Amino acid sequence: MLSRQNRLHRNRDIKRVFQKGVKTHINGLRVQVLAHNRQSLPRVTVIISTKVAKRATERNRLKRQVRALMHQFITRYPMLDSDIVITITKPQSYADFAHSWAESERALVGQSR
Repeated sequence: MLSRQNRLHRNRDIKRVFQKGVKTHINGLRVQVLAHNRQSLPRVTVIISTKVAKRATERNRLKRQVRALMHQFITRYPMLDSDIVITITKPQSYADFAHSWAESERALVGQSR
């Protein structure tokens, strides 16, 4: 579970990432990164629409799975000071998410520095 300080939850901060961040599309995930946030900590949010998963339980499960991957990422790179917005664009299994995230992790670390 992500700690409170690693969550990106203010609407204005999320909009700033959408406007100024660098976008990457990988296998059903759209990752947007804005390097050098004001808190000097990595902050993350996960977005999923009802078009992807109709039931709230499905959306929440997908969010939990992606947040678990992000928790592992943050523990590996604690000094990364980026705001990250992950938008799930198509439903996948946890294994597919893990594979997609492994592909995008190298690009993400490169963009954030």
